[in-house]
Amino acid sequence: MRLARRHVSRPGSRPTWVAQLRELPGAIERVLASSDSLKKLAEQFADKQHALFLGRGTMYPVAMEGALKLKEISYIHAEAYRPVNSSTVRWHWWMPPCR
Repeated sequence: MRLARRHVSRPGSRPTWVAQLRELPGAIERVLASSDSLKKLAEQFADKQHALFLGRGTMYPVAMEGALKLKEISYIHAEAYRPVNSSTVRWHWWMPPCR
């Protein structure tokens, strides 16, 4: 909460932060309850050797961090890419759709 007080520019937003922090355990439980769908996704990605994380604008650092974490935990090739616009990402011809 100290960090929130120091870095949040809107003084009236503290109650929102507190409410969101109180909702966090329930959100985590909902994610863990959907473990069947997570297992299906894991099975689809288990045999992959490469990963591409796309991030535009402020999401590019998130893509870079995601690629780094995947490299650290799995030792597979992962890269972050910042597309200039949507026409630069024309990958549908070489990447089969996820099912």
